[in-house]
Amino acid sequence: MAVSDEQIGKNLARLRGDMTQKEVAAAMKARGWKWSQTTVWGVENGERPLRLAEADDLADILRASIVSFSRRDVLAALDLARSELSSAAVAAREALRTFSKAQMKLAIRADAVENVGETLPDGGLPVQQQLLLSMQDIVAEVERDLVAKRELDLANLQASKDRRAALYAELGEEVPVMPEHLVRPQRFVALVRERREEATRGEHPEAP
Repeated sequence: MAVSDEQIGKNLARLRGDMTQKEVAAAMKARGWKWSQTTVWGVENGERPLRLAEADDLADILRASIVSFSRRDVLAALDLARSELSSAAVAAREALRTFSKAQMKLAIRADAVENVGETLPDGGLPVQQQLLLSMQDIVAEVERDLVAKRELDLANLQASKDRRAALYAELGEEVPVMPEHLVRPQRFVALVRERREEATRGEHPEAP
């Protein structure tokens, strides 16, 4: 079954993420296509078909696979999540490089202070603490925050379930059964949660 122009348009809207229609149009125009914001709007609303040659350049601009435009809803959402994670990984690497450079800059400045006979504030302890802070420490701190938030969310969810069960009990009715797709095992979610919990314990599992 062929994928409709409407589905392709929905996929484009997902894949462009934070990019505006105007930015997408400008990027396509820079590659020789006569695109405007109206063109992007037309494709996203299924009113203007996306040509194969255009899709090739568009996929490159959005850092996506060309087949992403023809994905069904659930697979399109997966493509978008992967694209978002890739972008976040790029940003995280750049942030870690900035951190490393800033740490070395602080070390150089601290040495310069001592080399001219000046005394560092509080005996240099605050500076030393900052210089001993590793990138792994920062990652572990973030992981701990995420685990704590999940535990809080689970507690709130359980409280909500308890209130719901009490309400149905008061009405003398049975609590509706959750749809099957909502109670199936979630192995990839479990994988991420296990890694986060290991990180909070100071463990660093090897990537598969």
